[in-house]
Amino acid sequence: MVGVKDIKNKIIRATSRSFKEDPLRVYRVARFASELKFEVEQETINMMYELKKGSAFIRLSEDLEMLEYGKGKSVYHDHAPFQFSLCG
Repeated sequence: MVGVKDIKNKIIRATSRSFKEDPLRVYRVARFASELKFEVEQETINMMYELKKGSAFIRLSEDLEMLEYGKGKSVYHDHAPFQFSLCG
């Protein structure tokens, strides 16, 4: 029941290494962390940085990137420096 415990403790955690298969997850984690005021677990942050450096992130469609960024633009709060350092 780690997922339930994480929700109660306001933590976002990647559930597997397959997290790194979708570069949009970097944006989604940043958006959800801000929107829900959750913290991101360190190993998940490490995977986000790895994903950002990879070629999959470079190939991310600008349209998809801007769509996800736009969804979060209105909800960025206290975590904004964290989010923009990962996403930008």
